[in-house]
Amino acid sequence: MHPSREIVALLVSRLHELRAAGVLTTAHVRQAAVGAGVSERTVWRWIGEGVPGTSGRHAYRLTEADRDALATASGSVAAAWRIQRSAGEAVPLLRTYQRAFARELLPIERAAAADGVQGQRRHTVYLRWEAEHRNQRWEADHVELPVLVLPPRARRPRAPWVTLFLDAYSRLVMGWALSMAPSAATVLAALHVGVVVDPERGPFGGVPAMLRPDRGLEFAAHAIGQAAGALGILILPAPAYRPHLKGKMGAPLQHRPAASGAGWADPAGALAARRHAAARASRIGAAVSAAGRP
Repeated sequence: MHPSREIVALLVSRLHELRAAGVLTTAHVRQAAVGAGVSERTVWRWIGEGVPGTSGRHAYRLTEADRDALATASGSVAAAWRIQRSAGEAVPLLRTYQRAFARELLPIERAAAADGVQGQRRHTVYLRWEAEHRNQRWEADHVELPVLVLPPRARRPRAPWVTLFLDAYSRLVMGWALSMAPSAATVLAALHVGVVVDPERGPFGGVPAMLRPDRGLEFAAHAIGQAAGALGILILPAPAYRPHLKGKMGAPLQHRPAASGAGWADPAGALAARRHAAARASRIGAAVSAAGRP
């Protein structure tokens, strides 16, 4: 690997000093050639003609105005260059300007200027967490499905929503519920589907030790806390602006399931489902507490 131009320029400057003092020898040049990884002839040429690329012109350094222009231009260096030119700033040629950004800005800074927080997250490294067993933690979220449906008594099609509970260990969708708008009723319905073990669906289900939702109001409803308390489930919402702490849910949300063959509950039915789920959760919690008594 060859040394940088700055190191080569420093080396040649030292040889010039030795030459001016009258003590420069072939041994000095030979040793410099070995250190620079070039031939002795090249070192002699550098002494006589100078190092290429170091003719005294300093590389352009970005200013705060340049960085602000890049953010205004959404990460486009060419657009930032035009902004600075129109503002009367002394900027170099476009290619030199682009090289300055490539040299001084990290990829995460370029991504943040182009895509904001999302771009910054793509270049951020996080510690990986894995569950030790099934039902150790379920992650929950809502997602709008990319389809249009016509609910009962509706005149215009709308996109439905699905509420998902995902097991962090097996990555299985433990519970789900469809609705036209997320609510505490759909959260309870999805939790009910996940808690109840249905042999026709598969040998999975049960009571999780922890729920990891976001900070949506649907998950913070009193009915959700009451049902979780009856089942002995700890609800630990993810901190705000920390989606990586609920990262197991990312893949299912990117590959959204199709919404077909499902019925839609009216408000009265949703209220009845919520009451039924809360009552069932209370009965299960009471049975578990009674079984644990001596």
